[in-house]
Amino acid sequence: MGRRKKVHIVVKNTPFQILLALSGNMFADSIIDFNLLTLEANLLYDSPDEKAVGFINTIPLDYSARVDSADPTKCVVDVTIKILSSQHEDSLFKLRIRAMEPQSKYVFSEVVSSPIQVISKPEVIKKKNQPRGKKRTRDEKIFDVLSRIESRIENQQKSLDDLHIKEPAISQTGTNSAEDELDLALKKLISALENIQPQERSAIIRQVFCRNSHDFCSRITESASLLLTENPFYTSSGVSEVPQSDHIYNENQIDLDSFCKTLFDL
Repeated sequence: MGRRKKVHIVVKNTPFQILLALSGNMFADSIIDFNLLTLEANLLYDSPDEKAVGFINTIPLDYSARVDSADPTKCVVDVTIKILSSQHEDSLFKLRIRAMEPQSKYVFSEVVSSPIQVISKPEVIKKKNQPRGKKRTRDEKIFDVLSRIESRIENQQKSLDDLHIKEPAISQTGTNSAEDELDLALKKLISALENIQPQERSAIIRQVFCRNSHDFCSRITESASLLLTENPFYTSSGVSEVPQSDHIYNENQIDLDSFCKTLFDL
């Protein structure tokens, strides 16, 4: 198993501080402090060769140093990293700080930080630390999908019910349902006829008959025959009569002229 790394997490463009202190700082019988040295900071990749992070326009690192006036062997470095780990294939970085002699650039001391991950905002790390929910089983996923489908069907049915145009109420008793339907159909027929000018009814009725099948015409003829031979009509005086008709209708022969004249008084 690989060794676990201690990773520091910082937010892009948010300054953080590093405290440096010199130890064993005797050089040529003289005490060396930060007032005599120049600091140089570089951002490196967390890789075996610790390659420096290159840039074209944006400098990846900004820093400034303040020497402790009470103890010049200590120094505080304010650092701001200006790039994201996600912009560099989720790479980790390291910060290297060198203390050098100003003229010769001799490196008197050097320190390299632990790996650093740079994120865009604190919420990113909070989200990563949130415990993951229990993974749902296949059956649970299927049940969830079916529940959503059922809910959609119910909503669609409700919408259809709201848009539905209610038909005239039909008797709830089974024996009268056929009679009620016939009554409704006849009323619609009469209403349709009333919307046609009297002089145009004959031609329109003929067109309707010609467009429909023989079976349709036979059913209409049968209905007219029953109406003429079995059902009473009422005269203006209120006395019922059975009108006499010389026309005999059957399934094999349809006399359109007689039918229209007898049924619609054309």
